[in-house]
Formats: sequence, structure tokens, C-alpha cells
Amino acid sequence: MESKIILPYKDIFKKEWSVSAVYNWIGSMSVQPEHFSLTCAITKKLIFPDVKCETVQRTTLNMSEREIPVALSEDENEVLFYAGKSSHFEVTDDTVVTNTNSFDLEQVSSIPPQQLLSGDENDSSQSYDAEMSTYRKLQDIRQTELDKMHETCIALIDKSRIVEEVLNLYEDEALIRNRLSVSFVDAVATGSGPQREMFSLFWNSFLSENGIGY
Repeated sequence: MESKIILPYKDIFKKEWSVSAVYNWIGSMSVQPEHFSLTCAITKKLIFPDVKCETVQRTTLNMSEREIPVALSEDENEVLFYAGKSSHFEVTDDTVVTNTNSFDLEQVSSIPPQQLLSGDENDSSQSYDAEMSTYRKLQDIRQTELDKMHETCIALIDKSRIVEEVLNLYEDEALIRNRLSVSFVDAVATGSGPQREMFSLFWNSFLSENGIGY
């Protein structure tokens, strides 16, 4: 669909306004077409919304229906991400890495790095040394408190009775002075994973049984 529209700019639009006001005015007249463009009847050039009304005064504009909205400016129209193509940028290679076993991955250290980002300057100031000293002292305090817990409380948990068994486990006040090692019936796991899973299963089951609106 194409129609010619003669716009009396002096009566409706100010010269310093942008053509976006014209787009809005035309769009307010009808819901159809949803997307359209305005082009100069003589040059056939697309008129972008950011152009000043003064540049198209006394000009016949053609309105054409389109499937996608007009870009707000000519610069914005240079890369059409929604169309998957551009006159200035083309993707020539889209290699997908399927095997990462050949990559050399560095192990993450428990100590914060001195240089956080590649663009940052190395901080060799006294403030960094003070922060690291405080960090090491905190680690020493934590280890000292852990070493005081000579005994380890081993808890064998049945997942089907998770709520009852965890509540019974924490009734023993001596637990706070011991290390807790959790394992599940008919399951083999090590480290802190079983303990985290125990708390997760406990709260999910507890709230589903006793929570209102859960």
C-alpha cells in the first residue's frame, strides 16, 4: 500500500521539530498499518524520524507499509540485528568450540589476586599489604577454631525422614562444639556437599509440610 500525503508544516509542525512528530501524527490516525515509512516522492529516499521537519518542508512524502519499524536514525539503521545482516558488517566465521579439554585452565586461588582486572594497575601500595595481612589473620583464626573441634559428629540421614532426623540431630547441644559430617543412607558422597544438600532438603520438606501458602 502506498499513498501520497501533503503535510502543511507551517500549520501543524514547527521547523525545528523532528520528523518523528510526523510519524506519530500519522500513526495516531489509524492502527493500520502497524509499521510504515515515509520517503521523498522525488528522490525516493527514506526519511528517518530524527530528521528536522525543515529539511522536508513543501515536499510530497510517500507512505509505505513495512514489516519492521523504521530505525530512529540513519546511523542506527547501519546494523540491522533483527534482520541478521548489515551493509557494513558481515560474519564470515561462526566456529563453535565443542571440545574444551585442550584448554589450560588455571586453578582458582583462595587468596584474592593483587590485580583484579587486566586493565588495572598493579597495587603495590601499603593498603594492599594491609588487606592481605588481615585476610591471613582471619584465615588463621578460622583454622584455630576448627582445630579446637577435635571430635567429629557423623550423622547418617535418611532422606525420606529428613525433617524428623535433622530436628533430632540438632537437639543435641554438644553438636555446636563438634564438627558435623553428613552422609545419606544408600548414597556415597564426600566434602561439604552432603551437608548443604541436607539443609536444602530439610527446608523444602519442612516448609511443604508446615508452611502456609508454600
